[in-house]
Amino acid sequence: MTPEIKLILWIFLTVDFLVLIGLGVSSVLKAVRRRQILHFGDKAEEEVSEALQNEFPGAVVLNNVYLKSGRGTTQLDHILICKWGLFVIETKSHNGRIQIEKKEWTQFYKDKIVRFRSPILQNESHVRALEQILKRHRALQRIKVQGLVVFTSKKV
Repeated sequence: MTPEIKLILWIFLTVDFLVLIGLGVSSVLKAVRRRQILHFGDKAEEEVSEALQNEFPGAVVLNNVYLKSGRGTTQLDHILICKWGLFVIETKSHNGRIQIEKKEWTQFYKDKIVRFRSPILQNESHVRALEQILKRHRALQRIKVQGLVVFTSKKV
């Protein structure tokens, strides 16, 4: 093998190695960011749970409830059972300006644009899943379930 080919091969392998390192660092940074976002959501759900318990003493507050639905399993952030009814509450921790459309909403925050499924439609599927469970029990069939969406950030 000529020295020129060895040099080209060495350069090629070095560039490949550096690209792989860059991709690895990028993947790690994305994973860290995803965890931070999930943490913000968890904190917001804890805040809403505490507020519900404080504002509705004597009510039943269920958090992080998983139900089987026609499409698999669905996760409800909160269920509030009080003298005014049964409520399924979806918590969102988004910041910035929110553009609302039927199926997809858009968050504009600083220099970021994030599209997400309408939390109203998301929560409607949660309400339907709970209603299906209630319908299986004759004594519970007439209970009306209401859906609510709560944004916890003061910067919305």
